[in-house]
Amino acid sequence: TAAELIASGLSTGNITSIGFNVSSGTTFSPLPGYQISMKSSAATVFATTSYETGMSVVYGPLTYTPVLGANTHVLDVPFNWDGTSSIIIEVCNPPVSPLGTSLNVSLEAIGVNRMIQTTNAAGCATATGTLSANRPVMSFGGIIGTNLTGVLNWVWNPGALPGNGI
Repeated sequence: TAAELIASGLSTGNITSIGFNVSSGTTFSPLPGYQISMKSSAATVFATTSYETGMSVVYGPLTYTPVLGANTHVLDVPFNWDGTSSIIIEVCNPPVSPLGTSLNVSLEAIGVNRMIQTTNAAGCATATGTLSANRPVMSFGGIIGTNLTGVLNWVWNPGALPGNGI
C-alpha cells in the first residue's frame, strides 16, 4: 500500500528496480517471455480473483534465468509512483515455466488477500486465479527520502502500520 511504501522511506518519483528473493529451487532454467507490469491503484486488497486490466509493462518480455538469492530487475521503463496510490505488480512468463524448473520466492504471510496466483498455461493477464494471503518479499529501487536514489529493502511489518494493502 502507499502507507507501507511511505513508512518504509519511498518518496514520490520513479521506481527504477524491483527485486525478489529466490529462496529455494532445484533447476533454474530460462523463463521465456518473463515480464513485470505495474499499475497504481486505490485498492488495498484483492476482493475477487479477476486480474487487473490497464497494467503497464515495465520489464521485458525477455528470457530470464533466475538465481538462488536476490534477483533484482532494473526496469526498462521506470514506474512513476505518485506517492499516494497503492501499487499492483504483475510478474509472469507465458505460456508456462520450462519443464524441470522448480523455484520458490520468499513470501510473507499477511492475513489479507494481496496476491492472485495462477498456474494457467494461458500466461499473462489470465482471467482468473486464486486469492492468497501471502505476497513476495520485495525490494524497490528509486527515490528514498528527499530525492535520494537508493534501494528500499521492504519487508512488511504488520505491527508498524495501520490498515491492509497490496
